Amino acid sequence: MRRGSKEVAISGVYHVIDRPRRLKFSWREDGGLEMLVQVQFESEATHTKMRISLKLDASLAAQADNIKQLWSTRSTLLATLLSRKA
Repeated sequence: MRRGSKEVAISGVYHVIDRPRRLKFSWREDGGLEMLVQVQFESEATHTKMRISLKLDASLAAQADNIKQLWSTRSTLLATLLSRKA
């Protein structure tokens, strides 16, 4: 994955695939600390809401706001991409 001009290696494991309601997976960037991500999907009349929950290692607490912003940006980019395909 690219973040700006930097290449970032992403790894993880899916723990739950509960179609069409929920995904739960681990996320690790560049061999750093792992976080658990849970995404819940809720169907609306014309769209689907996503609720993302993160479980961070305690040592990432100082970076929590930045991590939350990154996931918000990812969600917005995904929504933009999917709306173009609709």
